[in-house]
Amino acid sequence: MDYGIFGTASATMSKIHKFSVGVSAILILISLFGCKTIQQPDEYYCHLLAGESTQTSVVLQARLHKSDTLINSHIPGIEGHIKFMITRDTESKSYMESPFYPASDNNDFIAKYEFTGLMPGQKYFYRISYGKDSSNVTSSAWNSFKTLCSSNSDKSTSFVVVTGMNYNDFFNGNPGGNVPKALPDELKSGFPAFHAISSLRPDFWIGNGDNVYYDKPAEYPATTQKEMRMHWQRLFSMADFNTLLSHTASYWMMDDHDYRFNDCDTSRNDESGKPLLPGTEMAAEIFREQVPLDAEKSGSRLSYRTHRLNKDVQIWMLEGRLYRSPNSLPDGPDKSILGNEQMLWLKKTLIESNAPFKLIISPTPLIGPDDAYKKDNHTNFGGFRVERDSLFFWLKTHGFRNNGLYFICGDRHWQYHSIDPSGFEEFSCGALVDANARLGRIPGDSLSTDPAGTIIQPYVQKDASGGFLLVNSGRDEYNSPLLLFRFYDDEKNLLYAVKKY
Repeated sequence: MDYGIFGTASATMSKIHKFSVGVSAILILISLFGCKTIQQPDEYYCHLLAGESTQTSVVLQARLHKSDTLINSHIPGIEGHIKFMITRDTESKSYMESPFYPASDNNDFIAKYEFTGLMPGQKYFYRISYGKDSSNVTSSAWNSFKTLCSSNSDKSTSFVVVTGMNYNDFFNGNPGGNVPKALPDELKSGFPAFHAISSLRPDFWIGNGDNVYYDKPAEYPATTQKEMRMHWQRLFSMADFNTLLSHTASYWMMDDHDYRFNDCDTSRNDESGKPLLPGTEMAAEIFREQVPLDAEKSGSRLSYRTHRLNKDVQIWMLEGRLYRSPNSLPDGPDKSILGNEQMLWLKKTLIESNAPFKLIISPTPLIGPDDAYKKDNHTNFGGFRVERDSLFFWLKTHGFRNNGLYFICGDRHWQYHSIDPSGFEEFSCGALVDANARLGRIPGDSLSTDPAGTIIQPYVQKDASGGFLLVNSGRDEYNSPLLLFRFYDDEKNLLYAVKKY
């Protein structure tokens, strides 16, 4: 794994028990909320997450709170102490454990820990011991995740990519009225797509930006720490989401709505000099606080990273907000979304990779087409096309065109498979939530970024609906690597599938 300039957050384990390598492992007591406990004190609830799993490490995260349901749109936290435990066999007494960590209002009652020294391609189980102090604790049920396969393994793998988890539109229905507001039971269970994804049992899940919407509703945008945390608490209050994450590792990326606001950049003030809220530092810190991207330590930072999934596939996850130039600048060679260091890292790691399939996952599109009026992504006129065209030219001259490299994007509220005149292909995962979905721009549309119709689209959604992208790697009958891209709606209806060899 290469994190570029992303700071790892490895922690030294204070105590290591004899660690079993037995292959039998039984998952027990997985609850709808991810943490129905054994001998649980009445005042404590929690949810657990496993994130950023690699071949040999994982970041575990837990939050302590007073209720498993929303109270005035919040899940109030409760102070306590948390210790993480991890094993390959829940029936044995062999496990690794972390020190106790405090959960307090300073960190939204969240604790994190990174375990290292794990084995590639294995299923692991984890739980926490927690309570008011380290001498009076109880244990949660076991959750699970898989480590990534080694770089020489031909074992298949699968993952889901989602974006547009708009709680506000789910809660209120969409403005057009064709998607009604969610009922109380639906709000508690969560977005229907969570159940669909969970039943497909992917090896991991990628939230490709717009995981929450700080700027919704428009009348009451989140601009304070408490308000921003509320959006994450609402997301993690959803029972079906916690069920999904109880057996699936997660990877989190950031886009405009879960950074600051729609189409935002890093500008601190508007044109009149008025401060833009939320501020850039707090926005980045809240994202890092709320997801298991890294364990907490001084100096860690959000950034881009790449993971080798097996012998056949490597993925790159790009950072699209923290390094970008102001959207308002004229497009040109000095205007960038990725920034110079990230671009150099991307080119270097692509050249170093010998994976037959290379998947570049971006929060925003590079091919589209998109709405012509926008200015904040690589497809837009007056946006960042010069950087996109320069990258495509470099990729062509270095042999990546028609050679197993594909783009996967979020941000757009409709699913599509597009082929650029350059030959590069892009898969847009579409919005996860029905009420946040729309019909998109198509090639030849005068209001699109491709009015001349130069882009080929083998697939674009014909009906607006929530959904997601599932990617599977495998081998064909000749033992050659293949990728299967499948688009689903939020009720698990297969909409489109294509194989790549």
